[in-house]
Amino acid sequence: MTYALILAGALLVPTSPSPSVVPLFGLFDREPRLQQRLTLTGVNRPFGEIVADLRRQTRVDLEVQADLYARPTTVQVRTPRRARELLSMLASVSAGTWIKRGAMYLLLRDPDTARVAKNYALWQRAPLDRQEMLTALTPEQRQTLRIRGKLTFADLGPVQRRWLLIVMAHEFWQHPERHLQHIMHGRGAEIQYKDGRAVFCGSTLDERGEVTVRPFAWAPLP
Repeated sequence: MTYALILAGALLVPTSPSPSVVPLFGLFDREPRLQQRLTLTGVNRPFGEIVADLRRQTRVDLEVQADLYARPTTVQVRTPRRARELLSMLASVSAGTWIKRGAMYLLLRDPDTARVAKNYALWQRAPLDRQEMLTALTPEQRQTLRIRGKLTFADLGPVQRRWLLIVMAHEFWQHPERHLQHIMHGRGAEIQYKDGRAVFCGSTLDERGEVTVRPFAWAPLP
């Protein structure tokens, strides 16, 4: 899928099937830095880089869900528009939804994902559930982890898989701008063993926009 937004003066020219417009209900109205007028251009660039350009220009903490970051995007806004209008247009062209978390504005891939991300509060249980997951490992699995240095989703039984998915859900919903959503289905999810501790790892967007399996939490191995 490729996103395209071409704006000349007041004319919005769709170059692909038009997604639903996402209402923002004044989300950006109280941020004065988003009132400044800007231009925005880019040809076949990652969507996340386009948003990063706006972050640098406005100095507002703007992020996109990691799953959206690499989508090829062409943007040509030649006549200066308010930054908040540009953000609304990017949401419209991607069919995404902006939410606000603290000082950060975060663009999620769809309204359902945005709704859960905005209201999710169970990550406070994350440390306890990580320990529960490790406790659920069999002695053989713990030994394998110590020897091989890694357990993948495929190495686990039904009970342990359920706990690992819970752990990954906590992490994704806390940081959807860092992790790909598929970690909640076990893809790119694993436990490593380093320095006597279990290390929880998942598919993570790095500083260069590349996806690698990286650690996000540590816990003592029972």
